[in-house]
Amino acid sequence: MLTAATQSCSRHAVTVRPHSAVGETVAVVSIVALVLSAMAWRVLNLNTVETTIRLQPYQRLDSTLASEQQLVYRTLIAAVPDIVELRAEEGQWPEAGLLDDALVAPFATTLMPAPARDLQWVSYDGGSWVDYLGGMQSSTEQLTYLLRLIDVHAGYHPHPHPGVDYDPNQAIAVQVWVFDQAGRAYPGERLPEAGWFWLLNRSDPLLARQARPGFSIDAGSADGATP
Repeated sequence: MLTAATQSCSRHAVTVRPHSAVGETVAVVSIVALVLSAMAWRVLNLNTVETTIRLQPYQRLDSTLASEQQLVYRTLIAAVPDIVELRAEEGQWPEAGLLDDALVAPFATTLMPAPARDLQWVSYDGGSWVDYLGGMQSSTEQLTYLLRLIDVHAGYHPHPHPGVDYDPNQAIAVQVWVFDQAGRAYPGERLPEAGWFWLLNRSDPLLARQARPGFSIDAGSADGATP
């Protein structure tokens, strides 16, 4: 079972877009496209010549994921524009239940193939950032997922953060983390210390910056605050 959040979230009335046959069809088609894309992406990466990169101890390439886990990972990335749009409409980060009602996969689990359909999603609002935790008690799924979105222009960033190395034109930083155990409890703000791994694609510009001499991923203070 997932642990309940230690911080309370304020409740407010929201307007949820109604379900429609067209909307559900579009969502299903999108999921199918993501499945095919994930399969093609994995084949391509398996045939790519390895190049030297520098990973932090808490980072992991997304190519290490199994095909079903790749689907969850890529669907989380694809959900970000909808989450950002709902935040702009409502004035705060949308809860996981609202994303389910709005037919945003993978939070709308009925749109996902098994076993991802059994993932349970919970949101934790940190103000300047939000965490979406997805896990289940299962012998088939070996990971717990966490999507973290950070308002780069806010006065505080959770640890770790690339700080000034983020594109100044970027409004929201996107991080997907995993823990090598199903049904893991919410770890709180400091993910590396809790044993979580930040997934990165080989083409992520952050990896190129990390290869530079003297690079520090925490450009701010030790607690994650911006300079």
